[in-house]
This record gives sequence, structure tokens and C-alpha cells, in this order.
Amino acid sequence: MQKSKMLISIIIPTKDEPAIQGLVDAINSMIIQSHEIIIVDKSKVKPNIKNAQLLTQESDGLGNAFLEGLSHSTGDIIALMDGDGSHRLQDLLRMLEKIDEYDIVLGSKLVKGGMSCDTPGRKIVTLAFAWITRLVLWEDIKDPMTGLMLARRDVFRNIKLKPR
Repeated sequence: MQKSKMLISIIIPTKDEPAIQGLVDAINSMIIQSHEIIIVDKSKVKPNIKNAQLLTQESDGLGNAFLEGLSHSTGDIIALMDGDGSHRLQDLLRMLEKIDEYDIVLGSKLVKGGMSCDTPGRKIVTLAFAWITRLVLWEDIKDPMTGLMLARRDVFRNIKLKPR
């Protein structure tokens, strides 16, 4: 599959994110491949978004928001990213360069070159959860809580996702 012919669906779960339009504008200016942006929103006050599809989240939780966005997406490549600006768009671009080689590409703030705007408390939670995950699964998983991910649509045809 050639990059120029792939449609990228970018799913962004949000809840009361004041800068979401700026993120949509930045994505539209930086991503040159054909793409669609799907905002799955759980805000108390529905945001006014231009140049993106806005879905009102009907379920609860981040995982369910992703599934709702996935069901409305049409892309060959599915991207998931946070709506709070904590993910660098340059990282998404670098990940898009790798999707020809891999079925899934994960971003992480816990690897060399990774970055985080997390509070110290949130960093401790992330590191503790990563340590527990490695201990339980006996796998060298660096960042099991990553919110930045790319995958080929085919990956989701072969698995059943059931968020809690």
C-alpha cells in the first residue's frame, strides 16, 4: 500500500479541551496525506469545531471514545491521539513514516527522545503503571498508557476490543 493512496483517520477523544480547534488546524496544516479528523467529544458544552467531524460521545471512558470514533472512520490507517496538546505533531509525522514497515506504531513519552508535559504526580503514576505492567506480563513494555498510536485498519478487523 503506497502512502499517497492511504487515507488516515485521526481520532481524538476530548472532554472540555479549550484548544481543540488549534490542534485541528495544526493537523490540517501539517498532514499532507489524505486524512479525516474525528473528534469524539464528552464535554458539557459542545465545542464548535471546523474542518473536522464532531461526534458526541454516547458511552463513557477513553477506550469507548476510541471505539466510537473507529466505527465512524473510513481510513486505511487509524491514528489515536490526545486532544489536550500533549502529543507533538512532529511525532505523529515520524510515526506515519514508519507505518509502511509495521502494522502498529506506538508513541511513548518513556523512551529516548520522548517528551511529557505531565505533572510530577502524573509522571509517577505513569512510571508505576509501566513497572507493574512489565512485572505482571514479563514483557519490556515501556509505556502501556500511551495515547498516541497508529495502526492499519486490518489490525482491528482481527481483534475484539472491549474497554472497561
